[in-house]
Amino acid sequence: MAQETGRVEWAGVGFFALSPHDVRMFRQPGLYGYAHRSASGAVRLLYLDHADLIACAARPGASAWMAAMALGMNEVHLCLKPTARIDRLQLRARIIRATRPVLNPVEAASQTPLNLNRRAPGVA
Repeated sequence: MAQETGRVEWAGVGFFALSPHDVRMFRQPGLYGYAHRSASGAVRLLYLDHADLIACAARPGASAWMAAMALGMNEVHLCLKPTARIDRLQLRARIIRATRPVLNPVEAASQTPLNLNRRAPGVA
Protein backbone atom coordinates (compact mmCIF):
# COMPACT_ATOMS: atom_id res chain seq x y z
CA MET A 1 0.00 0.00 0.00
CA ALA A 2 1.25 3.50 -0.85
CA GLN A 3 2.25 5.68 2.09
CA GLU A 4 0.53 9.06 1.83
CA THR A 5 2.57 11.89 3.33
CA GLY A 6 -0.15 14.53 3.36
CA ARG A 7 -2.56 16.59 1.33
CA VAL A 8 -1.69 19.72 -0.60
CA GLU A 9 -3.59 22.18 -2.73
CA TRP A 10 -2.31 23.80 -5.90
CA ALA A 11 -4.43 26.65 -7.37
CA GLY A 12 -7.49 25.33 -5.54
CA VAL A 13 -7.03 21.72 -6.71
CA GLY A 14 -6.50 19.04 -4.07
CA PHE A 15 -3.61 16.58 -4.38
CA PHE A 16 -2.25 13.92 -2.09
CA ALA A 17 1.48 13.65 -1.53
CA LEU A 18 3.42 10.40 -1.77
CA SER A 19 6.97 9.21 -1.61
CA PRO A 20 8.44 9.08 -5.15
CA HIS A 21 8.83 5.31 -4.75
CA ASP A 22 5.06 4.81 -4.40
CA VAL A 23 3.94 6.44 -7.65
CA ARG A 24 4.49 3.22 -9.63
CA MET A 25 1.34 1.80 -8.03
CA PHE A 26 -1.00 4.29 -9.76
CA ARG A 27 -2.04 2.84 -13.09
CA GLN A 28 -4.79 5.32 -13.84
CA PRO A 29 -5.25 8.78 -15.37
CA GLY A 30 -4.75 12.00 -13.47
CA LEU A 31 -2.45 14.89 -12.73
CA TYR A 32 0.96 14.38 -11.16
CA GLY A 33 3.51 16.81 -9.83
CA TYR A 34 7.04 16.59 -8.53
CA ALA A 35 7.66 18.62 -5.40
CA HIS A 36 10.20 19.43 -2.74
CA ARG A 37 9.13 19.67 0.90
CA SER A 38 11.69 21.43 3.07
CA ALA A 39 12.46 20.58 6.70
CA SER A 40 10.33 23.59 7.70
CA GLY A 41 7.34 22.10 5.86
CA ALA A 42 7.32 24.55 2.95
CA VAL A 43 6.37 22.83 -0.32
CA ARG A 44 7.58 23.90 -3.76
CA LEU A 45 6.03 22.45 -6.91
CA LEU A 46 8.84 21.70 -9.38
CA TYR A 47 6.91 20.14 -12.28
CA LEU A 48 3.31 19.32 -13.17
CA ASP A 49 1.82 17.19 -15.94
CA HIS A 50 -1.00 14.78 -16.69
CA ALA A 51 -1.07 11.21 -17.94
CA ASP A 52 -3.43 8.47 -19.01
CA LEU A 53 -1.29 6.06 -16.98
CA ILE A 54 0.52 7.86 -14.16
CA ALA A 55 2.83 4.93 -13.33
CA CYS A 56 4.25 4.98 -16.86
CA ALA A 57 4.71 8.75 -17.10
CA ALA A 58 5.95 9.60 -13.59
CA ARG A 59 8.89 7.26 -13.28
CA PRO A 60 12.62 7.19 -12.69
CA GLY A 61 14.47 7.74 -15.93
CA ALA A 62 11.95 10.17 -17.39
CA SER A 63 13.58 13.51 -18.24
CA ALA A 64 11.33 15.54 -15.93
CA TRP A 65 11.92 13.04 -13.09
CA MET A 66 15.68 13.37 -13.44
CA ALA A 67 15.52 17.18 -13.55
CA ALA A 68 13.23 17.28 -10.51
CA MET A 69 15.51 14.94 -8.56
CA ALA A 70 18.40 17.31 -9.29
CA LEU A 71 16.28 20.09 -7.73
CA GLY A 72 15.56 18.06 -4.58
CA MET A 73 12.28 16.30 -5.39
CA ASN A 74 11.16 14.26 -2.39
CA GLU A 75 7.40 14.01 -3.02
CA VAL A 76 5.06 13.18 -5.88
CA HIS A 77 1.65 14.85 -5.77
CA LEU A 78 -1.33 13.12 -7.38
CA CYS A 79 -4.83 14.25 -8.29
CA LEU A 80 -6.91 11.35 -9.61
CA LYS A 81 -10.28 13.09 -9.97
CA PRO A 82 -9.94 14.51 -13.51
CA THR A 83 -10.00 11.42 -15.70
CA ALA A 84 -11.00 13.05 -19.01
CA ARG A 85 -8.01 14.36 -20.97
CA ILE A 86 -9.60 17.78 -21.59
CA ASP A 87 -10.24 18.25 -17.86
CA ARG A 88 -6.65 17.30 -17.03
CA LEU A 89 -5.26 19.70 -19.65
CA GLN A 90 -7.37 22.60 -18.37
CA LEU A 91 -6.41 22.00 -14.74
CA ARG A 92 -2.76 21.54 -15.69
CA ALA A 93 -2.69 24.90 -17.50
CA ARG A 94 -4.44 26.67 -14.59
CA ILE A 95 -2.09 25.25 -11.96
CA ILE A 96 1.05 26.00 -13.99
CA ARG A 97 -0.06 29.62 -14.55
CA ALA A 98 -0.78 30.02 -10.82
CA THR A 99 2.24 28.24 -9.34
CA ARG A 100 4.94 28.60 -12.03
CA PRO A 101 6.84 25.33 -11.44
CA VAL A 102 10.48 25.81 -12.39
CA LEU A 103 10.40 22.90 -14.89
CA ASN A 104 7.19 24.05 -16.65
CA PRO A 105 7.59 27.19 -18.76
CA VAL A 106 4.42 29.26 -18.19
CA GLU A 107 4.00 30.10 -21.88
CA ALA A 108 3.92 26.35 -22.59
CA ALA A 109 1.33 25.56 -19.91
CA SER A 110 -1.17 24.28 -22.43
CA GLN A 111 1.37 22.12 -24.24
CA THR A 112 2.78 18.69 -23.65
CA PRO A 113 5.44 17.24 -23.50
CA LEU A 114 8.18 18.81 -21.41
CA ASN A 115 10.93 20.53 -23.37
CA LEU A 116 14.04 20.20 -21.22
CA ASN A 117 16.30 21.61 -23.95
CA ARG A 118 15.14 25.03 -22.80
CA ARG A 119 16.73 26.20 -19.58
CA ALA A 120 14.30 27.06 -16.81
CA PRO A 121 15.20 29.83 -14.32
CA GLY A 122 17.48 28.55 -11.60
CA VAL A 123 18.47 25.38 -13.50
CA ALA A 124 22.15 25.13 -14.33
